[in-house]
Amino acid sequence: MQKINTPDGLFHDGNSASGVLGTLVSAAWLNAMQGELVSVIEGAGIKLDAAKTDQLNLAIQSLIQQALANGLKVALQAKMGAVTPLNKTSAGYAFWGDNDSGLFCPVDGTLQLATNGIPFMIQEHDGPLRFTKGLRLPKGVGQMDSQNHAGLSFGNDGDTGLFAEGGSPESGSVLEMRVDNVQLLQAFPAGVHLSRSPTCDPPPQFDISTKLATTGYAWACNGNYSGHAFFGADATLVGAHSGRLVGFTGSSSFTITLPPTSALADGVVYHFVNFTHQQQLIALSGADFMVPPGGGSSITSLALQAGETVDICCVGSNWDIVGGSASLRFSAGVSASFAANGYARLPNGLILQWGGQSSSGTSSSNLKVTFPMAFPNACLQPFCTVSGITAGGYAITSGQSKTGASFTVFNAGGSPAAAYGTQWLAIGW
Repeated sequence: MQKINTPDGLFHDGNSASGVLGTLVSAAWLNAMQGELVSVIEGAGIKLDAAKTDQLNLAIQSLIQQALANGLKVALQAKMGAVTPLNKTSAGYAFWGDNDSGLFCPVDGTLQLATNGIPFMIQEHDGPLRFTKGLRLPKGVGQMDSQNHAGLSFGNDGDTGLFAEGGSPESGSVLEMRVDNVQLLQAFPAGVHLSRSPTCDPPPQFDISTKLATTGYAWACNGNYSGHAFFGADATLVGAHSGRLVGFTGSSSFTITLPPTSALADGVVYHFVNFTHQQQLIALSGADFMVPPGGGSSITSLALQAGETVDICCVGSNWDIVGGSASLRFSAGVSASFAANGYARLPNGLILQWGGQSSSGTSSSNLKVTFPMAFPNACLQPFCTVSGITAGGYAITSGQSKTGASFTVFNAGGSPAAAYGTQWLAIGW
């Protein structure tokens, strides 16, 4: 298209009185003008109609709507700068009469939306979108077709997100988290309810913090064995064996060595059982030592008899024997002395004491016995028999106390006899 072919490119009226001709409009110019107008109307998809006079207007409106629907790209530039009251820096895109409300760029890579000079939304090029004011959404649960825009959801996945429902618009809410419209979590003023069983990685071994724990971790920490480890030859345990049932198996004797206490957490327990018919040995690492119950002398190894069990706990830099049948040999309540004059304490409190001694003299109470240990409460019954070549000899009890008993030893003729060998037994508690 071009302007009319006159020196100034304008149309002019003619003047017949002065003989000045008007602007001559050629067919070529009119055809060009027609082509330009027709291209706009037809470009908008409108068919030419001689009976209508608004087709150009309709075409322009249609083209504008199409451009907006497809994303109108406009190159605009504004002054960089932070928002200020009344926008004194004239930065950003603001509005007539309210020039401190709009879009601003305080520094390179940062955009702010502000109202009345105060930013309420900030986007940095290397950070998340931030809101400096509260973001309010309507209540409601998610819808699969995304028709309900309540809550925080994602794209066209309107039933996955965070929603609030129930009560009034101001209070009484229940906060819900949903995925594909399946409720996962509800939050009430009184607490949180998990609608599905959550899963998580198990905490590290020996962790005693407030972290969430798996059911497997809780199982192992609740008095149950976390598994088992059976050995038939020499072996050295590691931290992963703690909490398991550690078994001696096979037909030969061997040694299982505990790991150093420095590599373990306080309170770690190892459970041992000897399934074999042989004596087995539990040994310690380095300078570690083991403390028997009852405050006995420390030891550096423990022999486990056939069928015995023992629980050993890491306490600081040493091991404590805390349970199992092998621990009974160290308990004062079931201690024993297997000497010729000895004793045995039973778990029910009963105490047996025994010994051998010769009578002295030919008077009454010619055998006085001092027990290997004093009965804590009472001697219930002492017994005595005559042994050796003194056939026909016998003995009767003359007296008893917590610390000893006296007997009278007789010969076959019924007279007190000296130098008669005897064996005695006392029962007490």
